Amino acid sequence: MSDVEILLQVDAGQTPPGTTAVFIDEEDSLGRWVGFALSLGAISGAVACAWAGVHPAAITLLLLAGGLFGIQATPTLPTGDERPIKRQVAVMTPTAIILRDDQGLHTWQLTDLERVVAESYNRQYLLMLIDRSGHEYALQPIHFRRGERLRALIDQRLRALRVRSL
Repeated sequence: MSDVEILLQVDAGQTPPGTTAVFIDEEDSLGRWVGFALSLGAISGAVACAWAGVHPAAITLLLLAGGLFGIQATPTLPTGDERPIKRQVAVMTPTAIILRDDQGLHTWQLTDLERVVAESYNRQYLLMLIDRSGHEYALQPIHFRRGERLRALIDQRLRALRVRSL
């Protein structure tokens, strides 16, 4: 089955046997919930301070903080130009990694990869795929739903491939 056929099946919601689809999720739901909780906490603190008769400047600062956290917790709507035509996804097949992102379609054969390394560069967490010739390819798993599992999945497949080749 070709890479395109696998992607079409994943897009249709039918993940082929032996493959794992990891969708890129640009929305940070945990960060939004934390912002919402901080917003509620700041507004509740402002109400408590007003009830206790605290200086109006402190109440104003708490209300401003609550408003800013509320804005941070509110999702923004992308403009028509920013919406991707297809969902961005990483697909792990038994023999390859297929990645469709905003840069296009990329494929790495597991037999060509030496290892996978997690790195931090310029305040971004990257997943580096290193092939047998030493070339590095950067993925950003922080944007993937279940992205923390992506390195473990690749490691597992690489180890299984090495065991079979011995």
